[in-house]
Amino acid sequence: MMMAQEKIEGLRPGVIYGLGIGEFLAVIIGRENLPFAVTFGAMAFSTFVFDTLDVSARLGRYLFQELTGARGRWGALAGTILTCVAPLPFLLLMQGGEWSKFWTLFGASNQLLAALTLLAVTVWLHRARKRIAFTLLPMLFVLTITVWALVAMTINNWRTSTGFDFALLNSLGALALLLLAGFIVLTALRQNQLGKRTVPVQK
Repeated sequence: MMMAQEKIEGLRPGVIYGLGIGEFLAVIIGRENLPFAVTFGAMAFSTFVFDTLDVSARLGRYLFQELTGARGRWGALAGTILTCVAPLPFLLLMQGGEWSKFWTLFGASNQLLAALTLLAVTVWLHRARKRIAFTLLPMLFVLTITVWALVAMTINNWRTSTGFDFALLNSLGALALLLLAGFIVLTALRQNQLGKRTVPVQK
């Protein structure tokens, strides 16, 4: 929104983000402070990336240990290694400029997580016999749009794939997210039906 297309050609994502945030802040704090604003934007981008990598590694390790029952130091080490090895195919097969395709998948996964969080809250509210419209309606909208986007990504990347390449991995990643989302939605519906029989009505 803050950078013209011709100004970002050939630039790396971090530079684009830093310049965009810098241009935005310069509107507020003045053009004379643009170098400071751009530096702040680049720092914000770095913090976001490092924090995302840290959280992903930790959650991957926790999930591995939870699913396998591998406790202790060796379980943590194995979970960390497997979590860090998982992105290697993407890195090895990625060509110049293909980061934007994966960024789209990453963005869709974020929105899917938001929708599923709203779904969990909606189920909890419904089982507690509370109002749910303020979480149900946003959840339905975000979930519908995100699933639509993931289906489109799955199909488009599959069509453009020429074998075991980055497009194929993107397609499989989008498909995996769709399957996981479907499983969670079905689980939520099942839990909701169980809740109708087990949770007493609160007066």
